[in-house]
Amino acid sequence: MLKEAKIPISPIPAHLPALKAFAKKEGHGYAPKAVAEVRHRLTHPKVLDDVYDRDGLLTEAWLLTVRYLELLILHWVGYTGRIVDRTKRGWPQVDAVPWAP
Repeated sequence: MLKEAKIPISPIPAHLPALKAFAKKEGHGYAPKAVAEVRHRLTHPKVLDDVYDRDGLLTEAWLLTVRYLELLILHWVGYTGRIVDRTKRGWPQVDAVPWAP
C-alpha cells in the first residue's frame, strides 16, 4: 500500500534512535519492516519483556505507524498539500506530501 501511494519505503530516520537500533539488531533495514516486527512481537510475544524493556521503542514505532496511516489517508482522499512530520521533535517542519506534483 505504501508503494502504491508513493510513500517512500526508506531506512529508519536518525531521529527515531530506539527503532533504528531495534531494526539494526533484528536485521530489518527498512522502516515498515521494523514497525511490523514490533507489532508482531506485541501481538505474538515469545518473551514477555521483548519490546517493553527497550526505552522509547514502542513510542517511536507508534509515531511512525501513525505517520504512515496519515499519509495513506491523505493519499486516499487526494490531498496534495503540505503536512507536518509528527515523528520529528522540536519545531514543526512542514513538507509537501510525497506524491505532490
